[in-house]
Amino acid sequence: MESVDFEPLEGITDGSNRIFRTPHRPLDQTSGMTVYDQTGLEVSSGSYTVVSWDNGVVRFTQGVDEQYYADYNVTDAYYSATRLKNLCEDGFREMMARWPQSWYLVESGGSTWISSTDPALTDPPIGALAFSTSHVALHTYHLCCEYALASSRLRRASAEDVDYREGLSGGVAVTTHHRADSLQGLLDRLDKDIVAGLTVLEQEAASDGYGGFVSGAKSDSYEDVYEWWDDTGQATS
Repeated sequence: MESVDFEPLEGITDGSNRIFRTPHRPLDQTSGMTVYDQTGLEVSSGSYTVVSWDNGVVRFTQGVDEQYYADYNVTDAYYSATRLKNLCEDGFREMMARWPQSWYLVESGGSTWISSTDPALTDPPIGALAFSTSHVALHTYHLCCEYALASSRLRRASAEDVDYREGLSGGVAVTTHHRADSLQGLLDRLDKDIVAGLTVLEQEAASDGYGGFVSGAKSDSYEDVYEWWDDTGQATS
């Protein structure tokens, strides 16, 4: 949440217009709003109504003929506690889609945990470690959450790009288009990092060691593991 102090309200001050808007939004309704006239004196709360906290729309009871200012708090609903929890859940599903495990999301003590059983809370085993103590598992999961966040922001940026282009606001459309391109580049990098993380995580879960090293062909280690057959062996099989 960000505090905005003595910020000019946007609107036409012709003495007739009663509708104004805050430059920043959405507004935090629980924090309220304080409006001032151009001399810094507080305007009575009965003189205006916040029509939309999400869009920062303020309606005055009478036309305004001078610049008004306001104190308020800005909250980004996109990063609300509920939204962040949903993104973490989306990250979990992203990880399970790429690396299927019989795991669950379990509510316990007001928090949501990744568990190997449902509804009990059991830390999933990752080889000799548990999920919560495996740096590779946590890092990969965080990457999946970032991927879910970037995917969501890309969809929003793409929608805004279309809206602005329909409105013929070219400058904003170009800005939004570049934002979508940047997000796509971020998704591509995250995708590669997730693949690398899951590769190492799979080896950690199987206790095969970092990176899944495979000995060279016809080495003793290779033959022991992969049962190498030479021409003689194949001929007698």
